[in-house]
Amino acid sequence: MKSIVDRINSMSDIPPLPDSVNGVIKAIRDPKVSARDITGMIANDVAISSKILKVVNSAYYGFKGNISSITHAIVILGFNVLKSLVMSFSVYGLIEGLNSKGEFSLRDFWYHSVGVACASKVLSEALGFKNGEEFFTLGLLHDAGKLVLYRLEPELFLHIVSRAKAEGRTFFEVEREEIDIPHPDIAGMLFEAWQMPDNIVEAAALHHDIDVVENKRHVAIVMLADTLIKEMGIGNAGDDNKVVHSQQLVELLLEDRNLDEIKDMIREEIQRAEVFMQLMG
Repeated sequence: MKSIVDRINSMSDIPPLPDSVNGVIKAIRDPKVSARDITGMIANDVAISSKILKVVNSAYYGFKGNISSITHAIVILGFNVLKSLVMSFSVYGLIEGLNSKGEFSLRDFWYHSVGVACASKVLSEALGFKNGEEFFTLGLLHDAGKLVLYRLEPELFLHIVSRAKAEGRTFFEVEREEIDIPHPDIAGMLFEAWQMPDNIVEAAALHHDIDVVENKRHVAIVMLADTLIKEMGIGNAGDDNKVVHSQQLVELLLEDRNLDEIKDMIREEIQRAEVFMQLMG
C-alpha cells in the first residue's frame, strides 16, 4: 500500500489542477504570457468562470449583476484580483466528491476557511499591506492539507477528528501522534507539486510553526487569523478546541492596535463575504 507521501508525489487519487489555475500560475512565472491569454483560459473553464462571476457580481465587490464576462471582470477589478480568485478556487477540486461524515462537517470546515481568509485580509490591510486579496487566498487555502488527508485516508482522518473532539485537543496535536506527515506538510508538498507561488506554499506548510513568524509576516498573519477565527467560534476545522490567540503574535503584528476592534472588522468582512460561504452549495 502506497504511503500518503508516495500518493501525493505520484498525484494518484488527487484531482488535477484546473487548466485555468495552471494558466495563472504560468502567468506568474512567465512574463511572456499576457493577461489576454489567461483571460481566455479562465473564460473557457466553465466551473471556475461561473464561480468568479458569481463572486464579482455579489455585494462583496459592489457590482451586483453588472459584470457579464471574465473580460469585463478583469477590466473592472484588475488582473491581480482575478488572479487571487482563480488561485482561491483551486481548492474546489479537493472538495469535489467529499461529504460530511461522522463528526466532520465539510460545511463547517469551509466556513472556517472563509473566516480565516477574511481575517487574513483584514489583518494584512490593518498592517498596511496593499494586497489584501492575496492574503484572502492564503487564508482560504491554509488548511488544504486536511482535505487531501480526508480524500486519501478518510477513516484515519475521521479518527483524528473524533479523538481531537473527545480529548479537547487540536487536530494538529492529535494528527502528529497518528501519522508521520501532518496536514501542513501535506499541503506544502501538494502546492509545491502544483508549482503554486511560494507565499501560498509557505502559508499552508508553516501556519503551525511559531518559530518562523519573525521573518515571514505572511505566515504570521495567517497563523493569527486562524487562531482568532477559532477563538471567535466561526466554523470548525476538525476539532472543538477554542485556541486562545497567541500573545506573541498579537504583540508582533498588532502592537498597540485594539484587538476587539480588529475582531469587529473581521466580523464585518465575513458578512460581506457571504457569497463565498454560499459557494459550498
